[in-house]
Amino acid sequence: MGVAGTSILVRAHIHDLDLKKLEEYYSHVQKSLKKVDGWLGTSLWKGVDDTKMFLVIQDFTDVPAADLGLHAVATKPLLAESQKVGRDPADVIRVHVEGTDVTSFGKTAKARFLSMSVRVAEPGFGAQLSDEIQRIFEELKLLKGYSCSSYGANDALNEEVIGLVGWETKAAFESSLPDKVLYQVELFERVG
Repeated sequence: MGVAGTSILVRAHIHDLDLKKLEEYYSHVQKSLKKVDGWLGTSLWKGVDDTKMFLVIQDFTDVPAADLGLHAVATKPLLAESQKVGRDPADVIRVHVEGTDVTSFGKTAKARFLSMSVRVAEPGFGAQLSDEIQRIFEELKLLKGYSCSSYGANDALNEEVIGLVGWETKAAFESSLPDKVLYQVELFERVG
């Protein structure tokens, strides 16, 4: 069983001309976070449909460790400051992990693909949405190709629940989708 804690999700569009900068930035993040007590791991993912979209997942034991991690990463210029093309700010979400069966997505080799769902409940119904996602994820565990999962509420908006599921293959992810998807689901492939 994983460690419920805090995850920082960073999504950004990166142009092909800036891929080298992304690699340098990811290496810097890894080195900086190794010194942080409570850091559990980091992973890098590339969008399957939107190949310019990248996702970095930083896993921590709790909010204070995540705050220390963000401070450690901020000791060098941000990736956007060194990009040649496109300097749109990254989408950064701090997630209070409510359920997980993985210590860190960075430490699981079986997950070659990662699906990320973002669902928003009506005001005051975030807890019910989390319960629903927990039930869904329990069912996903029975599917061939399932690797691991984690879900939790956005710290800035409790009604927004983020779900992450690791898959061994793209086909396993595709077989998990219902006939009609009523919320945003993105698929990423592991890069680092």
